[in-house]
Amino acid sequence: GDVDPVAEADVYLAYGRDLQAEEILKEALRHNPERLSVYVKLAEIYAKRQDRKALEATAQDLQHGNHL
Repeated sequence: GDVDPVAEADVYLAYGRDLQAEEILKEALRHNPERLSVYVKLAEIYAKRQDRKALEATAQDLQHGNHL
């Protein structure tokens, strides 16, 4: 079966490869925009990176229902 993108991102994050993790999650959202766990993991990456702009954009996507 398919690999869970959140689990795959966690592997990259464990090795400090947050850019690869971010790309996996963004690609996952293109295919499954309803996956809330992907938004949560992206938000964790942005918060850790202290990327307020990206974090706010992710929150707005969720708030405005862009994930549906």
